[in-house]
Amino acid sequence: MSYREHIKIDVVIKSDVLDVDLISYMGGFDQKGIDEKKARLFLLAYLDVVPVLIQEYSTDKENELWNTERYVEFIMDVADTIAKKIDDKKASIERLS
Repeated sequence: MSYREHIKIDVVIKSDVLDVDLISYMGGFDQKGIDEKKARLFLLAYLDVVPVLIQEYSTDKENELWNTERYVEFIMDVADTIAKKIDDKKASIERLS
């Protein structure tokens, strides 16, 4: 995802814990040392990004924009994104062979 001056932030949930991928990150914290970069990214994720996502979800639910049909669209989009990443990785590996 991109957010403000941050071009790419990969946020994942691992074992019910929010994690940020430092290696794939691109943005305003790139010039920081690894510890400061990690701390700033976690603060950004927990204090800015997650609350915005929760608020948007809540607003959509209140406005009845998030329903079963929208959920199915969301899941299909996630599936398509995952499939594309797998295909890209597979193609990358095949080029190396």
